[in-house]
Amino acid sequence: MIIEGKIAIKAALQYGKREVKALHLPKKNDKDLNYIKKLAKDIPIYEADSAKAEVGYRKSDVLDEDGPIFCLLGIQDPYNLAYCLRTLAALGCQNVILDGYDFGESEAKILRSSAGAYDLLNIYSGDYFNYLKRLKEAGYRILCLQRGDNSLSIKDYPFDDKAIIILGGEKRGIPTKILELADTNLFIPYGSTFRNALNAAEALAIVAWEVYRD
Repeated sequence: MIIEGKIAIKAALQYGKREVKALHLPKKNDKDLNYIKKLAKDIPIYEADSAKAEVGYRKSDVLDEDGPIFCLLGIQDPYNLAYCLRTLAALGCQNVILDGYDFGESEAKILRSSAGAYDLLNIYSGDYFNYLKRLKEAGYRILCLQRGDNSLSIKDYPFDDKAIIILGGEKRGIPTKILELADTNLFIPYGSTFRNALNAAEALAIVAWEVYRD
């Protein structure tokens, strides 16, 4: 797979979440390119018109389970996922669970559009259902962003380090088996009579701000 852009290449080299096989870099002297070359060590470097790298696919992480965890399910558009990850990284999130969807070559879009957050964050991607069950048994509370009669406002919920906040994509939402696992459902209170759902990236930004604000 080919990734493009100095920010994406730096992330791939810095965070070690994927194999970097070769670099293709312009023959010029600037701070970012010099830093990339310093990180490259024994990786072969070839001259090119723009910064690119040949890399492998991202590895799944073991989460350190320190602090709130966000779980993103059914977000299959690489740009939407990238914007979600970028927001989480900016606000201080460290751990993310994904549903194991195979993005293939679109991983390059996620890495670049997330400004490197895709490789910065600890991301578990696999059997998310059994992983969530294990975390619940370890004392985490499963919180689904799902509007309903018994849902609580995100403004009223006391988020802490044992919270797993689950958001679903626009098409499929959160699977029934996850809703049945939930301890609490949450909703975003609107300041108007507008009742249509926000897209995943917008909803994520609002909830994440509420979780991490002082």
